[in-house]
Amino acid sequence: MALLFSARLTDSAELRPWDLTMAPRMVEALVENQAHIRRWLNWPRDGYGLDDARRFIELKLEIWARDGLMSVGIWRGERLIGGVTPNCGSLRHRSVALGYWVAASEQGQGLATRACHAVIDDLFTARGMHRVVINVHPDNVRSRRVPERLGFRQEGVLRGVVRHDHGFDDWVVYAMLEDEWGRSRRE
Repeated sequence: MALLFSARLTDSAELRPWDLTMAPRMVEALVENQAHIRRWLNWPRDGYGLDDARRFIELKLEIWARDGLMSVGIWRGERLIGGVTPNCGSLRHRSVALGYWVAASEQGQGLATRACHAVIDDLFTARGMHRVVINVHPDNVRSRRVPERLGFRQEGVLRGVVRHDHGFDDWVVYAMLEDEWGRSRRE
């Protein structure tokens, strides 16, 4: 399957669509960043390994083939440093939720914002989405900056919506509509 869009984020960082050869790099990155990611998400689980990475990539490739929703890794050379994934949604309603992560050592460089911008632009312009949602833990200030920089509107807080190791967490809901994205691109 060909790359639907190319996205160089910086001189040394780029987006690449998943393929099964990337599974070992995914395991390395997620094991290295597990504590950092799990602070905000209930993923990756303890013992995340090669079979888990392969299942994830196979699922994302299946979704890409069936629905045209492409998940990508953020790469610096041969090192995986993050990812952007259109997760749940409704193709019938042309709505999708976007998830992302960046390695702890790579934060503060605007990579998540640039990567999300490229994927969101593809979702609206090439995939025909009407609505893109980003859900963020209320205390994850860095992650909240991503939708805010991209012009998303904060719509509210979903209380106790995601189960985590310590109980249930809230999510702040941000959303962008197709016409708003088009307007922001023209401006």
